[in-house]
Amino acid sequence: MESEPLVDGRDDHARAQQRRLLEAHVCATEMKDRRLQEMDVFVLDNSMRETTVASVKGHVAADKDTILAELEGTGFTDIIVGAFGPLERPDDVWLKERQARGEIGANWWCFAEMYDQVVDEGSPEFMPAMSYGLRRIQKYGIQNVILEVDVSCERGAPPGFQFDLQFFSRLFQSRADYIRAQICSEAKIFINIRDGPWAFFDTTKGHLRARMLTMVHAAAAVTPRLFGLLFEDPNAELPHWGMGTVTGHIRAAMLEDGWADGHLLVHIHKRYALADAGVLESLALGATGVWCATCEEGGGMGHASSVTTLINLHRLGNRHVARKYNLKKVYDAAVNITKISTGAVPPPRTEVYGARALDILWPSGGTGGTDNLDLADLVGCEHDIRISPFADAKMIAAKLTKYFGPLGWEEHEAGVLDAMVRIISEDLVQGRSWEYNGPAGLFELYGRAGGCRCTTLRSKSI
Repeated sequence: MESEPLVDGRDDHARAQQRRLLEAHVCATEMKDRRLQEMDVFVLDNSMRETTVASVKGHVAADKDTILAELEGTGFTDIIVGAFGPLERPDDVWLKERQARGEIGANWWCFAEMYDQVVDEGSPEFMPAMSYGLRRIQKYGIQNVILEVDVSCERGAPPGFQFDLQFFSRLFQSRADYIRAQICSEAKIFINIRDGPWAFFDTTKGHLRARMLTMVHAAAAVTPRLFGLLFEDPNAELPHWGMGTVTGHIRAAMLEDGWADGHLLVHIHKRYALADAGVLESLALGATGVWCATCEEGGGMGHASSVTTLINLHRLGNRHVARKYNLKKVYDAAVNITKISTGAVPPPRTEVYGARALDILWPSGGTGGTDNLDLADLVGCEHDIRISPFADAKMIAAKLTKYFGPLGWEEHEAGVLDAMVRIISEDLVQGRSWEYNGPAGLFELYGRAGGCRCTTLRSKSI
């Protein structure tokens, strides 16, 4: 006979502690929900650059024109248009053409390294030289700059050099001063801490977390204030709760320095199916927006896109999204920019903007679950009905109408429709796994069910 588990004071304490933890978790979750519903999310569009990074089919200058046209009407006001390297890129060609026509946008942005090399590697007053990216930005008349810096990069620094608050404050202030004096006095400036999330959790060096937060404090000290900070997980190394933790620490440091109005934008690459969750977690814990492309194309496995983030916020109850952004235009841009970048439509199983995201699977309508959002209606597209063992006669009639026209299927051939439903299941029971979703497969099923218009419909099924 099994004995009853002992229940003593320690068990009561453990249960009470667990209950408090669960209650705190529920409270935190409710706070996250409220923030996601109430925030006015900022999008820094990166469709021109992200979708060509390490791409098998790179962009040419004409592609950048097409992408820019796709972004018109989306509501995205701030757009990243270029990044520079030691060799000439299509970005250079395109910006030269735009500059010659006087068409450089006031809200365009370009990337620039914080520095490329050091002035004097042996100098105790180590101060890196200006990057060629900044010089190119100045040359092309771009007004807004994203300065990129790595927490872990120590190239060119004298041995034992202290990357402390004083150094980063001098470095960041000098770059901001240069931009405002030489490029645009009203320039908007972001600093992108590229390896911030990785550095925060790094255990090999031990000091990088403190250095990353030191960089945040140094950025907060720049006068006049910077526009904000960017950060990213380029290798999809962190789970979504890890990204939330990093975001919370960065935002706390900004608030500590009185930088409550500074933007904090997140960018996460895909690899282990957690990127979109990581973006929402970051937004819930202090990020003010995203910097990304409309679609998920990009280096490696791609990245969390703006179309997915915005539609997720909308379905979670955020009323600002539909007011500020044209979600139909954003959806169309995601599909079309995928075509530009890859030469093909989005893979059918792409979430939100792949073809199968709009399929109706059940007689009750919708794609399953209890989500009340009609995605097709939101983005101005038509549903597609999927013919499967779950389809009923009404769904099959709608699919026949799509392919062969409104021929009164339910009124005149109700028995044929019922037979089609039955044959689909019988085929599987008898070991025949056939496809009925396309016109040819549906026509063949119609004929087997005793349909009387085979001669009339045959030409439309081919």
